[in-house]
Parts: sequence; C-alpha cells; structure tokens
Amino acid sequence: KNRMPIEVAVMKVTDYDLMSIFEKELYFLLPFYIFNYERELAKGIDEKTDDEIIECFQMIKEKLDATAKEETIDAFTRQLIARMINKVVSAVARKHIKVTKGVDEIMGGKVLDYPEKHILNRGREEGREEGVKAVVELCKSYGGSSVDAIEQIVASMGLSQAEADRLVSKYW
Repeated sequence: KNRMPIEVAVMKVTDYDLMSIFEKELYFLLPFYIFNYERELAKGIDEKTDDEIIECFQMIKEKLDATAKEETIDAFTRQLIARMINKVVSAVARKHIKVTKGVDEIMGGKVLDYPEKHILNRGREEGREEGVKAVVELCKSYGGSSVDAIEQIVASMGLSQAEADRLVSKYW
C-alpha cells in the first residue's frame, strides 16, 4: 500500500466576518453565515438573538443587492445565493420561526417570478433560434433536407421533435 499525504486547506465560515466575505468575493460562504450563530440558536428562542440574526441577514441582502448593482455578480447569481441562504437558514434555524420567516422575507423567498429569470429565458430562446438558423443554413449549403436539419437540432440542442419541426419550418 502506497500512501501519499495531501494537505487540504479547510475554509470555515466562522473565520470570516461579513465585510471580508464581500471584500474577498467569497459569496459561496454567505448561505452558511448562519453557522456563526449556531451556539446562540442552540440555547433556545431568544428575541434579542433572533432580531440580531434578522438584522444581519438584512445587511447581507443589502450588500448582495449592491454587489449585483455594481455587476460584480449578476442578478441570477444574486437570486441563487438568496435562495441558498433561505434553504440553509430554514434547516439550521428551523425551531426559530421568527428567524426563518424574517430571513425568507428579506431574501425574497416569496418571490418565485423575477425579472432576471425572464431575461435569462429570453436570452436562451434567442440563442436557440440563432442555433436553429445556423443549422438550417448549414443543411441548405451542404444539400441537406429540412428532415436532416430537424434530426441535427433534436440531437445537438435537445429540443423536442415538434419544437425542432416548428423552428425549422420558420427558417427553411
């Protein structure tokens, strides 16, 4: 048996305060920031601690919004981080209804439809259409048929037969 020791660096969210997380762009740690309050949460329900946690996550939300506004992260990533925060907080602080409800409201947990999602979906649709146009043009230039184009689109773009047929008909 040959063994090779490997040193692995471990990051602990408790080693970072909020400012350093944002300064060092360690946004992936934000959902786990609740672990900084793990001892207090284990002691039981305490109005003051619960209010402090909610205030902390209000500050996180404001910093996340500012970071997205500065385009350091995109709106989709900001929303993803907020949803992950909601999931982790609701699991870790499940006995603290005020905290889970407060963080959920702050992070926008009740908002299931947001403008960034529409922008992303519209971009994907435009990209699909551009891809279909390119496949149609290639098939035409190499003497292929619309059936060949549909087969290529289904295979390479993962569209359904009906959707590929509709788009190829549009550009053939």
